[in-house]
Amino acid sequence: MHPTLLLRLAALALAFLCARAPAQHLPLKAYGQAEGLGNLSVTVASQDAAGYVWIGTQNGLFRFNGTGFRRYGPAQGFPDKIVTALVDGRATGIWAGTYENLYRFDGGRFHSVRFDGKPIEVWPGQPIAATADGRVLVVARDRLVEITARGDVRAYFTPERIRAHPGLATILSIHADADGALWMGCGTALCSVDRGRVTVRDGKDGLPADAWSSILRDGEGTLWVRSATHVFVLPAGAARFQERTPAEIRKRQLITEMRLDADGRVLTNADDGLLRWQDGRWQLFGRQNGLDVGGGVTAILQDRERGIWLGTLGRGLVQLLGYGNLENWTRSQGLPNDVVISVLRDPRGILHVGTRSGHAWQVPGERRFRTDPPSPRTRRRNGAAWRSTRTATCGRAPTAAPCSGARRRTAGPRWSRGGRRSTRCWRTAAASGWPRKRACRSSPRRRPSPPSVTNRPPMR
Repeated sequence: MHPTLLLRLAALALAFLCARAPAQHLPLKAYGQAEGLGNLSVTVASQDAAGYVWIGTQNGLFRFNGTGFRRYGPAQGFPDKIVTALVDGRATGIWAGTYENLYRFDGGRFHSVRFDGKPIEVWPGQPIAATADGRVLVVARDRLVEITARGDVRAYFTPERIRAHPGLATILSIHADADGALWMGCGTALCSVDRGRVTVRDGKDGLPADAWSSILRDGEGTLWVRSATHVFVLPAGAARFQERTPAEIRKRQLITEMRLDADGRVLTNADDGLLRWQDGRWQLFGRQNGLDVGGGVTAILQDRERGIWLGTLGRGLVQLLGYGNLENWTRSQGLPNDVVISVLRDPRGILHVGTRSGHAWQVPGERRFRTDPPSPRTRRRNGAAWRSTRTATCGRAPTAAPCSGARRRTAGPRWSRGGRRSTRCWRTAAASGWPRKRACRSSPRRRPSPPSVTNRPPMR
């Protein structure tokens, strides 16, 4: 088979097996000034109904059309610099917030929205939510404002309701459930409004006092809330919150982000990368996976093609290519070489990869590959790989360490010249499963018998 075709088939096989593997080197594409993104400090990201990706930065608003970015500025009705919020309002289009104003995009221009004749100031966090019936809810500084489908702007809570529940006077974040229920970070507690009834969740419900800045509900009905340093969940039907704070958010995030991917897994930003909740634990994607987020992840977007976009502080916009479908490994995850020659998953679920610089394997549940000592030759016997080197080492692949001072054993006895002792290696099954242990024993080497002379032709 042609070598180029063989390499391509090996790469396809590796991609096919990746769906069953843990964390790998992420296939990434970075967007910056070369693509028209004029500022590399991304603050927010969203996607509109037409499929365009909108990016807010610390110095302007940009729209990505698949090949490059276009800036929206004063000529398009958007004079402000720092973008604090971006939300697709479904039927009402894109809404953009800044420290000075709230804007609505009509397909061609942005228009400022006012409340009682004054600009609506939108601060960072999770300040805008679109409801299923076409309303848009905005946290204007500390107050909750409702914008109806007809464009009417009004306060959501009456003064009497705020006096009855003082936490409603300091709203930090807003989330709208599919059934119309609202959840808000209010003061140092969590407030909900369902069919006009206000409920306050706090320490008596297992939720500590904190500034809850990110809220979402997953596909199983679990409510997730996050502050700068804590993550708590309220499972469907449960009465008390449970803590799920990962160890990777020791620092206080300037902006907290929580999103769901297409498979319903929760994504949130960490000190140095991205966290994903899967199979009852957090998985971290960071520098060890090739993800350099500069000052941190500041925005997470799941597009309609299942792709993930990450806004970073100082590194621009990063797209995770083939998220959920394709993943890959490199030397950063322990492979001896980035050039892959062959791929095999054995009956035990162990992934074996042959590279230009040798063999590596990955045990199920581990994140990195293990490697064998360098070996120029590999031979198989009874389905296992036996190797020999010029330094006379042997072992079964995969191994934790080779037997030293020995040659490989073939089907029959193999003796070396000189009559010295030879070490013979074999395999013994370990009771605990993988990896299998090996034992070595020594046996005297026999001097080979000289060639028979009985059948030699007579000398002339």
